[in-house]
Amino acid sequence: MPSARENVNQFLSFADIKVQDAILRAFYDKNDALVFVLDFYTSPIKPNVLLVMNPVDGRKWDDVLVNDFDVDLETIRPK
Repeated sequence: MPSARENVNQFLSFADIKVQDAILRAFYDKNDALVFVLDFYTSPIKPNVLLVMNPVDGRKWDDVLVNDFDVDLETIRPK
C-alpha cells in the first residue's frame, strides 16, 4: 500500500498510516478535511475491514460517499 497521499477521484485523496500491525487508510477532501478512515486490520475477532466516519445529518454512509464525493463503493466498501 502506498504511504504517500494519492488521488482516489476528483474529490478525495488518501494516505496510508501504519499503527503497529494495523494499516489505516485516511481519506481527505480537497480542503484536507478528514472524510473517513478504513481500518484494514483483521483478526478472528474482527474479520472485516472497518469503515469509520462521522455522521452527516442522519444520512447513511453510502449515500454520503456516493452523492457528496462521487465514490464508487466497490473501491472502498468494507468486505
